[in-house]
Amino acid sequence: MSSKLKLTTPWVEHLCIPIRNGANAHTLLDFNRFRYKGIPKTNLIKQGDEQLLARDDIVQSLFIAITGHEDVTPATKYNIFNAARKHFTFCDSQVPALIPLSESTFIRELKCHLLRQRRGEIKDSTASRIKADLTTLYNWMGRSTKFTSGFKNPGNTQSEPTRGYSDGDLKKLLPLLRGLFRQLYSQFILDPDSHIKASGITATMTFCWKGKTYPVRSGVSKLFYAAAYLLSYYTWSNSSILYTLKRPTLSSHTPSDNWHQMPAFKRRAFKTISVEIGDNNRLEIPKYATQFFDQLITASTLLDPGPDGLLLPTYSHRKKSVQMMSSCLLNDFKSSWLSVHFPMTDDLGQRLWPVTRRFRATGSHLTLALKGPVEAALRLDNTPETIRQAYSDGNPYENNQMNRDTSQTLEQVVRDRQSIESAKQKVREAQKVSVLAYEAYVRRASPPVRNSHGSYCNDTAGTMATMFTSRARRNGLIPPEETLACADLLNCWSCKHQVLVESVTDLWCVLSFREYLEESQYLHLDKAHYTKNFGQTIVNIDSRLKLLNQKTLQHARRKLADEGRHPLWSDVQSTDMT
Repeated sequence: MSSKLKLTTPWVEHLCIPIRNGANAHTLLDFNRFRYKGIPKTNLIKQGDEQLLARDDIVQSLFIAITGHEDVTPATKYNIFNAARKHFTFCDSQVPALIPLSESTFIRELKCHLLRQRRGEIKDSTASRIKADLTTLYNWMGRSTKFTSGFKNPGNTQSEPTRGYSDGDLKKLLPLLRGLFRQLYSQFILDPDSHIKASGITATMTFCWKGKTYPVRSGVSKLFYAAAYLLSYYTWSNSSILYTLKRPTLSSHTPSDNWHQMPAFKRRAFKTISVEIGDNNRLEIPKYATQFFDQLITASTLLDPGPDGLLLPTYSHRKKSVQMMSSCLLNDFKSSWLSVHFPMTDDLGQRLWPVTRRFRATGSHLTLALKGPVEAALRLDNTPETIRQAYSDGNPYENNQMNRDTSQTLEQVVRDRQSIESAKQKVREAQKVSVLAYEAYVRRASPPVRNSHGSYCNDTAGTMATMFTSRARRNGLIPPEETLACADLLNCWSCKHQVLVESVTDLWCVLSFREYLEESQYLHLDKAHYTKNFGQTIVNIDSRLKLLNQKTLQHARRKLADEGRHPLWSDVQSTDMT
C-alpha cells in the first residue's frame, strides 16, 4: 500500500487490523487514531467530534512500517504501536504541539521520562524500556537514532524479582483452586452441552466452599481459569506458554515411566520447549496432580474436540465460540469473581490471589535452595542470570522469619558460648515453636526419601529417626556422635510419615518386598514365629495397597510376574530381617 493515498473518510477500515497482544488477548490496532489530535479512541472518532489533523501521510507510513515487519511477533507489533500512541499523545499535549518522529521530539520526550524517573514516579527499568521501544519505532520508520548515543541508559537497578508464595499462602490458594476445579468439572461432564449453550448470565453450576453455596455463571470458563493456575503450579511455565499448549494425545499414564510432555513455542527465546507435569520437588508426580491432568484433558476435549484442540480453552458466550486463554480473562476472573467471593490476605496482610509468575518463582526458589541456580535454570528454561534477577528472592515473610531466627541463634552462640544446636534449642524455646523457620523451609523443600522397600518417608530426621539411632547405638552398630535417618522397614508400614507413590516401579519394589517376607517363612521355627515377625507387616502392606489405583497396581503385579522380584529383594538368604 502506498503511503500517499488520500484518506477521504473520517475513519478508514483498512487502517484497523486485529492482532493478539502480549497478554494473548485479541485487540485492534486502529491507526485511524493517529490522524486525530490526542489519539482518541475509535468510538469517539466515529461519533465525529474529534479534531482531524493533516498527517495522513505519516499515519500511512506508520501503518506500513508496523504491519510490514513480518519477522517480529504480533506482541512486538502491539508494543511498538503503543509506543507510537504514547509518542503522538506526548507531541499533541505540548504547547505548541511538537512534530512526531523528529529528533527534537525524541530528545524532549526522553528527557521528560528521565525527569519522572529521578522524581521516583517511574522505575529506571521502565524508563529504559520506553527508550528502547521509542528507538525501535524510529528505526522502523527509517529515522536516524544516532543522536541517542549521548543519553546514558537509565539501567535496571530498581527492578524487583517476582515474589514467591510462602507455604501458608499455598495452603490458602491451592485447596480453593483444586476444590473449584473438581466441583465444576464434575458438573460439566454430566451435561456439557447445557453448560456450553447456556447464557453467560445464567448460573448453571454451583460451588460449595466452607459450608456456603455460590451460584456460578459461565462455569465452563471458570473451570479452565482454575485449571490454568493449577497447571502453572505443576509446570512452573510462563503464562504465554500455558495459553498456547495443545492437548496431548494420552491421558492415562504411569508416573515413573511416562510424563505428560507437551511441546510449546517460547516466543521471546524463539525456540520450542517441552512442558512437563512436574512434582514441585515432592514425589515423582502427586496423585492429585495426575488426576487433575486427566480430568483437564477430558474437559478440554469436551469443549474443544478437534485434533489440535487447546489444553486450556475458554468459551465466549457472546461470540458462541471457543477462544484461547489470555491474561485479560484471568485478571477479570480474579478481580470480578474470585476476590469478591473469596478475599484472602497473605502473611503480611496484603491481598492474596493466584498469579502465574509467582507460582513460577515459588518453584524456582525451592529448586535454588536444594540444587542451585543451574538446576533452577534448567527447570524454568531460563539462564542462571535470569533466575538470579527475576526468580531468586523467595517470599519476604519467610525470608524475614529465617533472618530473625539466624540472628537470634548467632546471638545465643556469641553471648553464651554454646554450640549451634544448643543455641537453636534456646531460640525454639523462646519462640515456643518446635521447628525454626529455615528448618521448616528445608523440610518442605526437600523431597521425601525413598526407602529400599519402595515407599517414601517425609520425616526421616524426626522422632522415629531418633529412636532408630538410639537402638543402633545400644547395639553398638554406630559410634555415639553419629546419627541415622529412620530405616525401620517393618514398622514403616504403620507409620504416619510413610508415603506411597502410584508408580509401577515403586509398587513393583513393594510387591517384591512383600513376596520376600512371605518366602522367608521357611527360615522361621514355625508359623507362629513367622507370624510374630512379619504377620502384622504383611497385613499393613495389603491394607495400604487396597487404597491405591488398582490399574497401576495390576501393572506392577504384571512386572513382578514377567521380570521377577526387584534386585534388592531377590534372595531371601542374603538379608536377615528377623
